[in-house]
Amino acid sequence: MPKLKPYGKLLGPKGLMPNSKLGTLVLLEELPQALKQAKAGQVTYRVDKGKNIHAQIGKLNFTDDQLL
Repeated sequence: MPKLKPYGKLLGPKGLMPNSKLGTLVLLEELPQALKQAKAGQVTYRVDKGKNIHAQIGKLNFTDDQLL
């Protein structure tokens, strides 16, 4: 994180700053476990100021049945 500090003003307002609580920043020792969780379908979500939930529910190439 100290190496990313200079970029905080640029990345922070866009919501791109890595965060260990969200799993976007992991230690090198924990990387294999984090990759397994991501490939297994770990879902992350966030709530904006208007109390809207932002979460991925599928991909553009999914059919309606796959999304259901």
